[in-house]
Amino acid sequence: MILKRSVRNRQKDPDRPSSGSSSRSSAKARYVWDSRPGGYFLDWHEGGRRRREFAGHTPAQVLQAQRRKQAEIAGALVLVLRSSAVVG
Repeated sequence: MILKRSVRNRQKDPDRPSSGSSSRSSAKARYVWDSRPGGYFLDWHEGGRRRREFAGHTPAQVLQAQRRKQAEIAGALVLVLRSSAVVG
């Protein structure tokens, strides 16, 4: 299983169902969250495939979900590295 540590936030606009619009734009070192209605999703790659999961409706929910997913992926990477070190 190939995992990457990056997890991105995306927003799905209910008025434009085909849009793949970004949920936020960067202004200096901080992010400016989009004020449009709609839910936020997390994107990451797992096993060579892009995965997507609902993260919430508010920026606080999204940031918490992103931290949780990054910790989950980091834990999986540690397990993979630890098991390959024991076998090899």
